[in-house]
Amino acid sequence: VTDSTGTRYYEVGGTTIRNPVALANQIQNIGSTTRTVGNAEAEFDVTRNLVAKINVGLDNSNGTRDEYYPIASPLGRALGNGLAQQQDLENNTQTLQTLLTYDGRVGESNTLNVVGGYEYSKFKTNWVLGKGIGFFTDAYGFHALDAATTKTTQTSASIARLASFFGRANVGFNERFLLTGALRYDGSSRFAEGHKWALFPALSGSWNLKKESFMEGGAFSEFRVRAGWGLQGNPGVDPYTSLITLQSGSGATYPWGDQAQGGVIGSSNGNSELKWEQTSQFDAAVDFGLWDSRLSGTIEYYTKDTKDLLPTVDVPQPALAPTQLRNVGKVSGHGLELSLNALAVSKPGLTWR
Repeated sequence: VTDSTGTRYYEVGGTTIRNPVALANQIQNIGSTTRTVGNAEAEFDVTRNLVAKINVGLDNSNGTRDEYYPIASPLGRALGNGLAQQQDLENNTQTLQTLLTYDGRVGESNTLNVVGGYEYSKFKTNWVLGKGIGFFTDAYGFHALDAATTKTTQTSASIARLASFFGRANVGFNERFLLTGALRYDGSSRFAEGHKWALFPALSGSWNLKKESFMEGGAFSEFRVRAGWGLQGNPGVDPYTSLITLQSGSGATYPWGDQAQGGVIGSSNGNSELKWEQTSQFDAAVDFGLWDSRLSGTIEYYTKDTKDLLPTVDVPQPALAPTQLRNVGKVSGHGLELSLNALAVSKPGLTWR
């Protein structure tokens, strides 16, 4: 194959094997992305132990991609005697976080830390594609889609929101006991009406036995037992998955009089019961240190159960689409984790951990 510059390229194997040098030299594929990230934070001391904080963030990226597969390229000819396309993708994320934190003491030896807040995130996406197939010359490249024999355009846009109310409290008792409780109330626009919000609690505690009189002296420099349980959610689904979506196209035209009229048809089944995937986890552990922590480690056991998984499953036909996103099934797991740290040598000029 000879291109407009007189360079000759050879290929074998029909359309199954391509000449990599020809692909690199003949095809135009240019992409660029501009990203802007901004963040602003303000903090205010309400009282001696009470602090208010607000954080606002913005992340905006805009990417373009211009492609042209020329007639002189066997790949370009196979795609329809030359193919050009231009794409533009914009992603925008806006976030707001407000926090109110109290950090103080209760009595002489007890500590109290309480955090409450609200978070809000908005995700917006816009995508535009213009494509042209069939050109009489390679001179235009991707700059003249209107010169193509066949022209198509595609666009899509989506908006999703995530909001959360949350609180957490840490209470310490005489450096012996530590209790932590947390509560989140999360809402996602991606789920079905009536299932957008879910409550996720968590509770954990630890006991520092080294502070007890029966553990005084001895080889242990640290000995702590702890346990915790928590529930968390997964909002990782595409926007509008719970809804029946519509799309235009050749399959959506209908006759009216002597002409075909444009319309829309259903493109997804939707799911009016779509809700959060939830994971429950329990942990119990022992942390220890021996001989001024020259030898230390952790023994931890955990169980993890996830229910209302979010797989895409086949649905009986006839239907608007062959698949549907559903809350189906559960997964369980458990395990034992061990870690050991040693300070083998510690002297001037040499430390070995």
